[in-house]
Amino acid sequence: MGEIIFFIAVVVILAFKLYSLFGNRENDSEADEELREKYSRYIWFFENDEDKHGEKIVNGNESGDTINIVTEDDSQESSEHNISQKVRLFFNDFNIDKFKRSVSIVYEMLFTALKTGEFKDIKNLVTDEILKQLKSTFSAFREKGECLVNTNIDIQQITLSDVQVDDDITLTVDIIVKRCCYVRSIDGKTIQKGSDDKLLTFNEIWKFKKSKNSSDPVWFVSYIDQK
Repeated sequence: MGEIIFFIAVVVILAFKLYSLFGNRENDSEADEELREKYSRYIWFFENDEDKHGEKIVNGNESGDTINIVTEDDSQESSEHNISQKVRLFFNDFNIDKFKRSVSIVYEMLFTALKTGEFKDIKNLVTDEILKQLKSTFSAFREKGECLVNTNIDIQQITLSDVQVDDDITLTVDIIVKRCCYVRSIDGKTIQKGSDDKLLTFNEIWKFKKSKNSSDPVWFVSYIDQK
């Protein structure tokens, strides 16, 4: 009889401790719902997306609530991933690889325009201020009977280094490029400055921006400088 009473007492104590640990699920339902609502806006933009290596950021399971954690082994990739996350809060189709390819194309287009003076192809890719600066630079060379020549453009690295959010989203991009850059006479007969056979390395900072409410896929060049 004593053993039965002891067993019942143990069961009662365990039941009480389990109830204390997990609580009443009906009472906790509002708190659970609040947590789901709080974090859902940080999760939605991961779904069916890919990171810069083409690997799924979210594991494809039925519940859809398992997220792979990005490790900090590579600080550059981690930093770019964090920047990408912030951008995706506003543009959920943002893709780092596609953006970098676009930067590479725009880079060459701008230097081609600066060499030829044909700005119509880039006027919808840059801000009014940048377009004004490019035209002014071209005109200054023309007045001296010179032109700037950039050949053999070889972009070594493009890195997203910062993002700023206000009315516009502004992405700062570090570019390392090797190119042959020199100034020659308009008739092409004389090289005034530089060399036509020497590749130089340039470390540059470019900024791209667009309105956070924009549906236009174009990011406008808003700033160009060298480190």
